[in-house]
Amino acid sequence: KGRTYTNLVPAQQADVIDIGCGDGRMLDVLKDSCPTGWRYHGIDWSDRAVERIRRKGYEGLSGDIASLDLTEWNGRFDLALMHQLIEHVRDPRAILSKVRRMLKPGGVLSVETPDIDAWDFRLLSRRYWAGYHIPRPREARIANARRLHRRLFRVPPYADLGVGRMARTARRVE
Repeated sequence: KGRTYTNLVPAQQADVIDIGCGDGRMLDVLKDSCPTGWRYHGIDWSDRAVERIRRKGYEGLSGDIASLDLTEWNGRFDLALMHQLIEHVRDPRAILSKVRRMLKPGGVLSVETPDIDAWDFRLLSRRYWAGYHIPRPREARIANARRLHRRLFRVPPYADLGVGRMARTARRVE
């Protein structure tokens, strides 16, 4: 993933925000594989998770992305990650608008969500897979990358990072 994001953000210095960062594993992956001048930040609803990323040296905020005042971070980030998050929020468009304001002009937003068109969903949905994401708001039931763009962005993707078990997509924000 580091190589993919380095290709999308070919800068030696960049600010990266992982929204829904959990314990910071993705930030760790990027730190190990992206330019040393990149700076990493995270937001998570869990105070414990944010404390963990802070111990790793990352800047972090805890709270619900929908209610956090992030105006201080507007126009700050070159890359925003929202992996396994969009399907859990009540108002995806409002969250995407908030994240867009956090990006610099030309910044990249990467969204990853479970893909209900994937083979593992069809195979496991009655027993396991679907249960991990219930309940979720009706508005956020996103099936695949195409539907994600049609419903939320209403524009074609900047880069389709592949659709398999997850719908992955990135978009350059102007």
